[in-house]
Amino acid sequence: MKIRTICFILLLHLLSCNKNEKTSVPKSSAVKIDSIDEIVTDNSLSEMQKDSLCIKYAADKRLRNGENIILRNKLTTNFLMINNLYSLLNYGGTYYGHQQTRLRAEVEKSISELNISDKNQNGNFAKSKKDYLKKWIDFIEKKESENVENKIDKSAAKKRSKEFEEKLDTLQRNIENQFMLNQIIKFEKKYYN
Repeated sequence: MKIRTICFILLLHLLSCNKNEKTSVPKSSAVKIDSIDEIVTDNSLSEMQKDSLCIKYAADKRLRNGENIILRNKLTTNFLMINNLYSLLNYGGTYYGHQQTRLRAEVEKSISELNISDKNQNGNFAKSKKDYLKKWIDFIEKKESENVENKIDKSAAKKRSKEFEEKLDTLQRNIENQFMLNQIIKFEKKYYN
C-alpha cells in the first residue's frame, strides 16, 4: 500500500514538473484548491490541466480522508458505471475519458462529505433505490428505441443490451445505503444532466 502511495505521489510530481506549457499545471495551482468545482468550471484551463489538478486534488483529499478503502472502491465503481452508461448510450467520446480521470476527485469529495445519518438512513432507501434504477431502465429503453442502428443491426443491439444490463447489475449491487445513492445522484446531475 505504501509503495502505491509513493508511486502516486511521484506521478503527481512528474505531472506538475512537466515543462510543456500546453499540458503543465498553471502556476496558480500552487494556491490550495478547496473545491473540485473550481477546477472543472475554470474555462482558462485546458482539459489536461483540469485532469492534472483533479489528480492532485484527489491525492490531497485522500490523505485527509484516511483509509476508507471499501467506501472508496464502491463509490469509484458506481461513478465509473454512471460514466460508462452515458458513454455507451452516446457511443463514447473524449468527455467520458476525461471523466474517468476526474471521478476520483469526486469520490474523495464524497467521502469528505460522509454524514453518518445519511449513511444509516433506511426509511425510504429501498424505494428510492428501486425508483432510481427504474429511471435508468426507462431512460435506456427510450434512448435505444430511438436508435436507428439498433433497428438495422439486431446482434449489435443485443450486445449493447447485455452491456447495459451488466452495468445496471453492478450499480444495483453496490448501492448499499442512502449516502451512496445520494452521492451517485449528485455526481450524475453534476456531469451528465
